Amino acid sequence: GIAVSYKDHHITYSELNGKANSVARILKESGVKGNDIIGIMMNRSIETLISILGVLKSGGSYLPLDPNQPYERLLYMIEDSGLQTILVDSSLRKSNDKKSFESIKYIEVDSALLKSRYNLNEKPEISDLCYVIYTSGTTGNPKGVMVEHRNLVNLVNWMIDIGNMNSKTKMLQSSSFIFDASVIEIFPCLAAGGEVRILDNNQKVNPVEILDNLVNAQAFMIPSLFKAVVDYAETFNKTDELFKFEKIYLGAEPLPSDLIVKFSKLCPNKVKDIANLYGPTEGTVVASGYFYNNQSSLEEVTIGSPIKNGEIYILKDNNLCAIDEEGELYVGGAGVARGYLNKPNLTNERYIIIPHISDQLLYKTGDVGYWKHDGIINLLGRADEQVKINGYRIELAEVEARIRELEGINDAAVIYDQSR
Repeated sequence: GIAVSYKDHHITYSELNGKANSVARILKESGVKGNDIIGIMMNRSIETLISILGVLKSGGSYLPLDPNQPYERLLYMIEDSGLQTILVDSSLRKSNDKKSFESIKYIEVDSALLKSRYNLNEKPEISDLCYVIYTSGTTGNPKGVMVEHRNLVNLVNWMIDIGNMNSKTKMLQSSSFIFDASVIEIFPCLAAGGEVRILDNNQKVNPVEILDNLVNAQAFMIPSLFKAVVDYAETFNKTDELFKFEKIYLGAEPLPSDLIVKFSKLCPNKVKDIANLYGPTEGTVVASGYFYNNQSSLEEVTIGSPIKNGEIYILKDNNLCAIDEEGELYVGGAGVARGYLNKPNLTNERYIIIPHISDQLLYKTGDVGYWKHDGIINLLGRADEQVKINGYRIELAEVEARIRELEGINDAAVIYDQSR
């Protein structure tokens, strides 16, 4: 069956496995060992997924790098992570010489695919590093979150279960590979034997293209993009087409209650196939989820309850909050990542053990919410200055720090206007 498709191209599972083995083999020959971090700096393509799987098959962990990001940010991530090897495609390598970094070994995936395609004997431990994704930081620099195989496996099993994924599943892949939502677009569907459909840069933001690709498919979307799709369907009388998706997972930014209300009026009984997901990168993408149903109060936005093998505690002064009492969310369980790469002090500050609450590590999210009587959680906002813009986590303090570096600027204050 087809494993991955992009535009007019597609590859089968056999081809995907063989090509990933080729990439893994050249990485092993170059000296990659378990837990080594390998950069992947490529444009959207089937080869990007081949490279991700190739890194994992080699025993390494992957760090996605967007070639369109500012040079300084890329340089910081490369130096901070200590990576020695970056996978690139030949077209990017030739047209992007200014993005070349000293002491880095570049491997062109195109040539790597000439290697043997037989399976390797590498079998990572569940505690080995799987990927590193950099998020916004309060110090003016991003911070790398280290996710282990055990974290990802738990998420994959949960997504397959709640999404009823199987060999007939089609999942749209629209998120940037540097954004952790890409993880839930790729791994659960492939593990279930379905087809991952990579949308190109135009398709992934175009409501017309998204609606066309949504037929009989599942997709992750930020609420603002979903709103654009719903508005388009309403304006151009495409409601019948909007009704044809299989499942939609919303997340990465607050979900407006009026959006769900509007959708339920356009597509009665289809709201049951929409989930609102919540989770920080540090908790492996998804910590809780809520599927709407006919008994749901659509005017009230909830993030549901913890995923399987996951825990959420709502605390105030390190004590459990009562029902309806506001407090800070702490994520526990199988999704809690290893911590921040090369930042032990920050890791110890955010990943903590509170003995009378749990003997396991908890991640202090900075999000505020409360438990409802029916055992689900309502999210209220942030306890700090972090905001979500187009699904991306932005620390206002990081923006302020960058502005202060400009010549002639003594101080800066950044305000997020949510009304725009």
